[in-house]
Amino acid sequence: MNTSGADGPDKARNWLIFPPFADPTWPYVSLPTLKGHLASRGIPCTVIDLNAGCVDFLASPGTAARLRTAVLSRFSRLDARRQLTRAEQMEYLRLIDALDSFPDTAAAAAILRDPDRLTDPAAYRAARDAFEDLFVVLEAACFPYSFSFNKAAHLIAPWDFEALEAYIGAGASPVAPYTRERLLRLAQDGGAPRFVGLSLTFVSQIPETFRLCREVRALFPEAFIALGGPCLGQITRFGAPGVSARLLDYADALCPGEGERPLELLLPLLARNAGAPDPEALAALPNLITRDPAGGPPRQGPAWVWSPDDAATPDCSDLNLGDYLAPSPMLLYSPTRGCYWNRCSFCAYGFNQDGAHTYREVPVERAVADLLGLAATGESEEHADSRPWLAHGAWSADYFPLRREAGERTSGEWPSASDYPFVAVAGDGVHEIAVGPVHAGIIEPGHFRFSVVGEKVLRLEQRLGYVHKGIDQRFQSLPASEGYRLAGRVSGDSTVACAWAYCMALEAAWKLPVPPRAVWLRALLLERERIANHLGDLGALGNDAAFAFGLAQFMRLKEDWLRLNKALFGHRYLMDVVVPGGIAGDIDANGIEGLLAQCVAIEAGIRELHDIYDEHAGLQDRFLTTGRVTTEQAMALGLTGLAGRASGIARDVRLNFPAPPYTELEFTLACKSGGDVAARVAVRFDEVFESLRLIRQILRRLPSGMVREELPSLLENERPGGIGAGWIEGWRGEIFVALTLAPGNRIARCHCHDPSWQNWPVLEHAVIGNIVPDFPLINKSFNLSYSGHDR
Repeated sequence: MNTSGADGPDKARNWLIFPPFADPTWPYVSLPTLKGHLASRGIPCTVIDLNAGCVDFLASPGTAARLRTAVLSRFSRLDARRQLTRAEQMEYLRLIDALDSFPDTAAAAAILRDPDRLTDPAAYRAARDAFEDLFVVLEAACFPYSFSFNKAAHLIAPWDFEALEAYIGAGASPVAPYTRERLLRLAQDGGAPRFVGLSLTFVSQIPETFRLCREVRALFPEAFIALGGPCLGQITRFGAPGVSARLLDYADALCPGEGERPLELLLPLLARNAGAPDPEALAALPNLITRDPAGGPPRQGPAWVWSPDDAATPDCSDLNLGDYLAPSPMLLYSPTRGCYWNRCSFCAYGFNQDGAHTYREVPVERAVADLLGLAATGESEEHADSRPWLAHGAWSADYFPLRREAGERTSGEWPSASDYPFVAVAGDGVHEIAVGPVHAGIIEPGHFRFSVVGEKVLRLEQRLGYVHKGIDQRFQSLPASEGYRLAGRVSGDSTVACAWAYCMALEAAWKLPVPPRAVWLRALLLERERIANHLGDLGALGNDAAFAFGLAQFMRLKEDWLRLNKALFGHRYLMDVVVPGGIAGDIDANGIEGLLAQCVAIEAGIRELHDIYDEHAGLQDRFLTTGRVTTEQAMALGLTGLAGRASGIARDVRLNFPAPPYTELEFTLACKSGGDVAARVAVRFDEVFESLRLIRQILRRLPSGMVREELPSLLENERPGGIGAGWIEGWRGEIFVALTLAPGNRIARCHCHDPSWQNWPVLEHAVIGNIVPDFPLINKSFNLSYSGHDR
């Protein structure tokens, strides 16, 4: 491997390290992108992916022999004992499991790197099972520590420094010999590093990242160590008070935000000052958190946010694609398929060793099969779910609506509907309850098949697709400049979020600027949409728990909110207000005062209702522990949006991947860990209060100027093609629009993705173990979109 990169004969003394344990099937582009940015400014550095190399180390015969010796030695020690403590009993059970689990991981790695063998189901399963067995052996040999790529299985919280110190002090790392040898070899080839930056990207990397900080300090005491990466940003933002000070025991600086500009300034500073820059100079660097030499709290430099204008071509010259557990043609494909370690519910290969799903997959592949006739490969036929998802008898089996040659259908071609083969659950006392697709309330259609014993739910299987409207095909018949209207109607309660995501994609493809005032007004509309939906849901949740007073009061507040929308923006639900290039209308000083006054009035009413909900024993009895989704389940299933935040997943596009004006707004994430109806109610209340605060910030800082940039005055056939994407945090969760444009103001393909795709399958698990009468309450606490899912 080339350790000097493309920087000439001198070896770079600036190292950027990606630690173990993450998904080793493909290279993460963040560090090559950072290297490309620095190289464009004449600053050399070397990217070191320890994660990819550690797989070969773990799969090597030498490591296998050491693990076998460790397992046998620990088993013999415990087996000779007459009495074991509880911890020793747990260790003993793991050792028993490991005794028959010494896999040939070298052969398995070879399979995963071979395109022909990787796509063979039998070979793939053998390779996957071998690596699953490897983790069994690692857990036994390194008890009580666990290891699993891309999975938070270490049981070490990001700020549990005592557990981290125990891990480091015990010498528990199974890859320590590899990392030490690799770092020493790099130093021998190019000199000891002046700077070492470690990217903490996944929770699964936490123990190894902090151990590496200690290892780098011991090997290269003169090096300046910096910690960065998305996970580090989450820890510093949401950790307990004092967490940054403890983190600075491991590193000289923390970089919780983007690193391009901070490193661009830091690395020359280190070079000029022989690795020991003045603390005051460090404190002035953007995004960096450094220690106060006077002993005060850590100091953080001014905030800086990366701009797309600063984008540089990734420099991957340090990376050998052969090091990754996937053949190079699959590297760009594997992130969309999930990991190879049987941990991801979205992966077509995601079967347990007994051939049964841990979690039911999101039916994206079944929808693709219905619309395009494309079948996923890699699954054995006996476990593949080939039941139609969107095809409810509206077209014949050989008709695929999204194929370009599909053409028009005539009314005489409708096939007869057939029975849908729901999964049957058998056993003494088990019976089925079929609900829908037509419901008693005014809601969209969906079928729910409950398998129950008495009133306790054993299983729920959903069937959706009843309101499939052919939206993806309809996009292709619209001018690109008009597609925002359809996007805003994919799910009517998310019209602002969907229209903004579409406009963001179109503006990116056409390089169309948006006036600052329009950007801030878009955020205003998005927060008003969020509040309107939360008000309705909070009332409906009270009603589903037999508290009609809550419904009446929240609907009164929502009605006032919607009426002001109509008065100021022309539509109660804000349809067609977000347009390409900006906003369809503006507000004057009187409108701003009216909005601010409404925020005060609404907040007072909501706070009073919040107290009532919290103190109402009947409501809390219905809310608490009902429909619980644990953090582990939420992570495994990909739960997103407000439901994910109620299960402890601290993720919000406005905070994690902010677009203007959220880059300039003070924002606090609403997050709970209970995962039940009570937590989802609490997140809604918190988000309402936070959105009201954001609205006040927006109105008080609203820039002046125009609110719409006119579309380029080109002839229709002169408008360029291109690709764009839009990503917005709607009230329900992440809205993503992928847009491909053909020349001449035409849409070649557009997909508007609603978060309900990810969250509907989680509802099936949330209801298990609850009673049937609680299902409406659980369902409403998610309030997923039928229309946004079915499209």
